[in-house]
Amino acid sequence: MLKLSPAAAQRHEWLTIHPLLSPNETGLGYDLLADAIAAGTLTITELGSATVPELGAVNQGDRDVLILDGEQFIGARQNRMASRTILLPARSRTKIPVNCMEQGRWHSVSDQFAPSPMHSPSKVRRHNRRREAERAQVGRVAGPSMLSESQGHVWSEIEHMSMDFGESSATGALNEVAHRKGRDMKTWSASFPSVAGQVGILAFIGTDPLGLDVVGDATLYRRLHDRLIGGYIQDALRVRGANGGPDPEAVQAFLGGVRSANRVEAPTVGCGVYRVLTGEVTGGELEDEERTVHLSAFPVETERGRAGSGGPVVNPLSPPSRRRRIR
Repeated sequence: MLKLSPAAAQRHEWLTIHPLLSPNETGLGYDLLADAIAAGTLTITELGSATVPELGAVNQGDRDVLILDGEQFIGARQNRMASRTILLPARSRTKIPVNCMEQGRWHSVSDQFAPSPMHSPSKVRRHNRRREAERAQVGRVAGPSMLSESQGHVWSEIEHMSMDFGESSATGALNEVAHRKGRDMKTWSASFPSVAGQVGILAFIGTDPLGLDVVGDATLYRRLHDRLIGGYIQDALRVRGANGGPDPEAVQAFLGGVRSANRVEAPTVGCGVYRVLTGEVTGGELEDEERTVHLSAFPVETERGRAGSGGPVVNPLSPPSRRRRIR
């Protein structure tokens, strides 16, 4: 794991961001999802059977491509979200695990997926990390195929977010709901610029931790900064008037929980070694050639209940016509 130190806090309203710096970040030399799609070297499509929890990725380029958990794919039969960080090998075909992010559509609008300019909020992403941790803690395989088990909670979280925003989408698409908050997001994001040497962020709402994201390359991180910050701003916009901010002890306590977390290796797709984090935090960590590629971590306890606990969890593989829609 990279050695991380928090820089001075950045704050807007009740959202506090500590930029995370590292003296030992290294050049990873990967392409990013959006850049590879724009260059035409990467295509993301439905599989021939067009199943909900998997997509096909074809990397025709000469460099590996990094896809972070929480990145959204827009188009095809239904918007999706990468449910785990993946490093696609150069010149490869890979089935990637995803969650549905648009509950009310199952018809094609494009042959290929486009990247969303917005990252998914932490409260949507963390359900997959919790599911992995629950598996790992009882000695069960936390492979990518089991991430579809989180689908009902992901849908429910999107529904709660829509209600908190006072916005709606005819098909329950997260990116449409978030897009309508674009002006607010632009105002908030101005308070959270990237700083020299930054490789990550640790976010708090009031005194409660939201999550942490670290990319082991300052140059790559800088390209991802605005997207990652946008995900945490979406979390913050759901709240009204949280009091105060974290004290230094709370910041160090969360970082300590990340350092001391149990790390359980789990099967994954693509390059590198994936580990599930359990203990005082839940999270995921991808390493390649003993270098940190991406680390994400979320609090275990400080959350407004479990999304989906108020109703049944629907089968993520069921036809869309049978799913509960977001109104």
